[in-house]
Amino acid sequence: MNMPLLMQSLPNSGSTWFASVLAQSIPDTRYFMEFFNPAQNADHEYLLSTHFGCELCAYYPNIAIGDDEGIDHVIEATWGSENYNFTKEVFSPFKTEVFTRHFNVFVFLRREQETFPPNRGRVWCFYEHAWFALERLGYPLHGDDMRSRAIEAFHVMYRRIIEDATALDIPIIWWHDLFNDPHEMAHKLRPVFGDRMAPLLKAIERTRERRPRPAAA
Repeated sequence: MNMPLLMQSLPNSGSTWFASVLAQSIPDTRYFMEFFNPAQNADHEYLLSTHFGCELCAYYPNIAIGDDEGIDHVIEATWGSENYNFTKEVFSPFKTEVFTRHFNVFVFLRREQETFPPNRGRVWCFYEHAWFALERLGYPLHGDDMRSRAIEAFHVMYRRIIEDATALDIPIIWWHDLFNDPHEMAHKLRPVFGDRMAPLLKAIERTRERRPRPAAA
């Protein structure tokens, strides 16, 4: 590809597993997990924190910000100074169009019933912080506890990513599609990975594990 690859996703969507499988099975992939997460990228934390959010409350207002002045410069000054060609981003649901200016983008998502409840407290924290970021911008939200706020924020961001992907003709890979038989999986993955997907299909089949979500409390 002429441009590096970016997976646009949301927390607890299975993206860490899928990105790792992709990075290990496609030759010449140079992967940085969540490059644009200020809490993950110490070398570029200061610049990234001016535009990008994450699960930490210090950066939560940036979660709901999309295309704003200076963001292209920040991407060029950070990503452009490194030699990676693949990353995933789970904390920037409103920046899909921005990313298309710098990356070949594909979306990777799973549905609410496959996402909630998460096993990690930091996932709850992110979605609740996202709720407050959305509320600051005037979204009509009604959640009154952590769980309801988290799920409400999930649906706002989930819909936005799908809407942007549809408008921009960006491929969407669904987590549950990776549990289909190889022929169906190949059909879903071909628009993104083309002829390079044979080792990826084998790696998915070898490592995939579907666990039922615990019942809601």
